[in-house]
Amino acid sequence: MTKFCVNCKHYQAPLCQRPTGVSLVTGVASSRNVYAEIERTLSNTGCGSQANYFESIFSEIPFGGQA
Repeated sequence: MTKFCVNCKHYQAPLCQRPTGVSLVTGVASSRNVYAEIERTLSNTGCGSQANYFESIFSEIPFGGQA
């Protein structure tokens, strides 16, 4: 099954906002804020063509439940 950015919880068109960690100074979570199209081409530091950081938006909706 192909993992499309549009089905990933980190995708906020047109950016990929996957978390990168938490600031040790402020405690605030930080994210990449990179164009999703570029993120998918970065095999070593990004999501790459294999969608290494993909998390489905569909897993957050309980089966048979109401959204």
